[in-house]
Formats: sequence, structure tokens, C-alpha cells
Amino acid sequence: MTINLKNRCLSFLMIIVFLITTVFASVCINAEEDSSLETIANNAIIFNADTGYELYAKNADDYVYCAFLPRLMTCILLMESGINLETQVTITSEMLKNTPEKSSANLEVGNVISLRDLMKCVLVSNSQECAVAIATTVAGTLNNFVAQMNARAAELGATKTTFTNVTGYYTTGTRQLTTARDIAKIITHALSLDYIEDYSNSRMITFSVGKSSRTMFTKNLLIDTNSAYYSKRATGLAISGNQEQGFALASMATNKNMRLVSIAIGNTSFADILTDVANMLTFSVNEYAYRTLVLANAPITEIEVVLGKDRDYITSVAEKTLEVSLPKSIKDEDILHIYNVPDSIEAPILKGQQIGTAEYYYNGTLLGTVNLLAQTDVALDIVGQYTGYISDFFKNPIVWTVFFIILIIIIGYTVGVFIANKRRIREELRKRRDRVKITEKKKAKKK
Repeated sequence: MTINLKNRCLSFLMIIVFLITTVFASVCINAEEDSSLETIANNAIIFNADTGYELYAKNADDYVYCAFLPRLMTCILLMESGINLETQVTITSEMLKNTPEKSSANLEVGNVISLRDLMKCVLVSNSQECAVAIATTVAGTLNNFVAQMNARAAELGATKTTFTNVTGYYTTGTRQLTTARDIAKIITHALSLDYIEDYSNSRMITFSVGKSSRTMFTKNLLIDTNSAYYSKRATGLAISGNQEQGFALASMATNKNMRLVSIAIGNTSFADILTDVANMLTFSVNEYAYRTLVLANAPITEIEVVLGKDRDYITSVAEKTLEVSLPKSIKDEDILHIYNVPDSIEAPILKGQQIGTAEYYYNGTLLGTVNLLAQTDVALDIVGQYTGYISDFFKNPIVWTVFFIILIIIIGYTVGVFIANKRRIREELRKRRDRVKITEKKKAKKK
């Protein structure tokens, strides 16, 4: 009876363990599924605008059409031109002739509007006539401006992007193509310029045409609080498209100063693109977190000290704490540390003196750099210094060359003196013998 009771208890415990294990495994599996991302859009990319790290990419190098990109590039070139944004522009018939579809800005020939308001209209409501007015003002002609757009795109690394107009107007067989990854590069640069981020994030703008005031609204429903697609995470960047050309949307979520940009491009529906980007923004915020790569004053490396008094090495420490935003999936051991320090450093060394740098990389991308400082003072060993001077003196090949030349001269001089003395002694002996012979001859004659 006791044995049966023990067996039943054991069986009961095994069942409990099995159930707990199953539930735990299910939670883990669901967690993994929640961290995954699938988009309806054919082409998509999520990246950190500050580090360049890509969190997600889907067909990011395939050629696509993106109507908002030429208008965004128009605003980039305007900001880089240095022209005063308060410059007043008069709308001409030539500008309107080159506008395939007018916007709700409803500009007419003779209207006067500032470059600043033109840029607002482009960024908020995709105004084609405003893009044409900017391009004509900046470059004189549309052809000149389009050439500048293509040159600047290449400089930004968007080598698969070709611009043929500034309006983004779609025509069958268009050569105006780009890729999701190229769009990311251009947007990254746009975010480094003044006003573009702020203006593109406006739900509505008020602008002046002459003495009258007009209003335009954004088409990006993610930032429209009255829209069913409103996302509190979203910051407006750019949106465009229709069923014929496809839809494209770029938006950004900011989380603890991290700027996480999501781009989706597809030809399904406007609703699908909005849903995709909203999900991408949520995914990016959930996946990213700040990580400490190094703490201030943390010991990094030991470096040999030459002529150090009582120390033959010194420890380098980090000047500051380095924190970066990274996806949670990246392991610490996958982050590459490169220490740029000399093999040795000569004393004296002062505490806090910079003696190198530390660089941190992931997948070839530089995450950050910190200076490496000396942890302590190291005094100079004076005796060792002069010993070193003497040692270096005798190691100098010029010194040895001069020494051998002097030695050869001394040896040559000694040999020369020796030979000369030997000849002089021989000559004196010869003269002495001659004197003896003469004396003996004189004695012989006297006899």
C-alpha cells in the first residue's frame, strides 16, 4: 500500500513537471513569435538613423518606384544651397507647365510665396508645383536641378537611385527608380539637416500666398490624431502613391533619443502600408535597447612603459561611459573591440594623459569610440634615461663608423711611425758603420 502511494505521488509530480515545462516552452515559443516581423509590403527596411544599423530588411535592394523621394531630395538640395528660406518666389507659367498634377496649395501664375512655405507644402502635402518652384529657383532650370539630384544621391551612397523629375509623377516605363536601402541613406542625410524632420512631422501647416493665408493637411494618417491609423509612436517623414504606382511610406519612432526609421513600399493598398509601418515602428521600439559597451574609468589594456621609475607598465582606462542603442538579439561577444594603443610609451606619464582609443564595431559598423587615458602617473627613471642615452650612443652606426675610422688612422699612424723609426735606426747603424770604417782606414794610413 505504501509502495503504491509512493508511485502515485511520483506520477503526480511527473505530470506537474511536464505541465510546467510545456507551459514554459509555449511561452518561450510565443515570445519568439512576437519578436518576429512580417510585412505585407514587398519591400521594407528598419534602421537606426543615428548608427546606420539595420534591424530588418526585406528585398531592400530591389528596384522600386517611390514618388516621395524626388520631392524629399528637392528639399535636401534647397537646404544645402544656402539660399535664405525667406526668399520670395513668384510662380510663373513655366513652373505650372512643368507640374503634372497641382496640389491643394492651388498656386497660380503671379502668386508670391517664400521658399520656406514652399518646402513646408512639399514635405507635408507632396505639392508638385511647390517642388518645381523650389528647383527652378535653386538651379535655374529643371534639367540642371535633376542633374544635381542624381549627383548628390551618388555622393550619399544611393548608387541605385535615378531621378528624372522633381515632382515624383509616375509614368509607365519610368526610369526614376530607387531601392529601400537607398531611400534609407537619403533619409538618414535628410534628418541631419535643419527643418526637414520638424516640417514633415506636421499634421497641418498654414502658409502665406501674398497677403492671404492657406492651410494644407498631411496625407500621413499615422500622425493624424483624427485617423483610425494614428500611431502615438509615429513621426511623419514622407508618404506617397496610388494603386497604379504603388504606395510608399517612411515614418520614424523616437525612443530615448534613438531615431528608428521604418520604410515600406508595395502595391497592395494604402491601408496595408499604414498598417505595416505602424507594426514596424512598434517592433523597432520593442527590439532596441540601450547597452553599455564600456564604463568610465574601466581598465582596458596594459601598455609597456619605457624608462618608468618603479613601473614597467601602465593601465589605460576609458575616458567616459559609452552607451549605444542595439537590438536585444545582438550578443555581447559579437561586438568587436579594437584598441588603438602603442606597443610601449616613454615616461614621464601623467594621470589622465591620452594614450590611445578604443573602437567598438558590430558587423562592420562603428558603434562608438572612447579615448583611453593613463590610470596613474609614472615618473621618469633619470639613471635609466642616461644609461639609455649611453646605450643608444654606442648603438648608433655613425658612432661605430667614426670609431673604426679613428682606429684605422691610429693603427696606420702607429705602423707608419714604427716603419719610420726602423728606417731611422737602420740608417744610423749604417752611418755608424761607415764612420768606423773611415776611422779604421785613417789608422791604417798613419801606420
